[in-house]
Amino acid sequence: MKFGFLSDIGEITPSIFAKLDKLSRAKIFIALYNVGVESELKIPLSYAKFLNFKDIFDARINFLLREKYLSFKPASRFCLPSNIIINGYLKDDLSKIKFIAKEPKMAAAKMIKMLYRSGEFEFFIDAAQMFCQFVYDKIRLRHQDKEVVLNGGVISVKKDGKNLLSVMPSFKKVSFDDMRNLNDDIDRAVCALGSECEMVYIVCPRNEEFRRHVEVRHCFARGCIKLVPYTIISKIF
Repeated sequence: MKFGFLSDIGEITPSIFAKLDKLSRAKIFIALYNVGVESELKIPLSYAKFLNFKDIFDARINFLLREKYLSFKPASRFCLPSNIIINGYLKDDLSKIKFIAKEPKMAAAKMIKMLYRSGEFEFFIDAAQMFCQFVYDKIRLRHQDKEVVLNGGVISVKKDGKNLLSVMPSFKKVSFDDMRNLNDDIDRAVCALGSECEMVYIVCPRNEEFRRHVEVRHCFARGCIKLVPYTIISKIF
């Protein structure tokens, strides 16, 4: 499920976030984007104030460039790919970026290359995949005294070899008027319950209707299944 900016379309947003205001969408985009990039390319949530995805990235690139040029630290070894990419960005001519095979070393240049691979601004993430990773990262940070494993879209929380909890992230909108879109997730949760696991959480993005844990009753369930709302814009780094 694409979430970002396409050069021929513009901004694209998953339908689950369509009714949110631009600031909330920007915060969610940044939070999910940060999950999939290295530390120096992460963007603080405060940049959501720029609202548009391109403006957010431009503001971050300009900050990284200013930070580099105003640094009083001794200059590191010259990086030609970084220099070419940054000069092209500053001159608004990124037509040659796709011919640069060697990876740049500077953070600003790395971000520019990531965004302008085709010569035009274009970047999107797989929102469902990043949501799964986001949930995993938060659980891992909260349970540092336990073993947390992500396998096949299921997050297992274990201690002393015992599975305490299984979490299944699901990038779907929960609406209590019609929950048929969750049938497959509930069936998976029922199958996961058994001798090694007595509790399964199905984690979905929080919305105006879905704000609390809801227990799911199923005739074949051999344990507890709950729907759990997750707030994506909370900070995890």
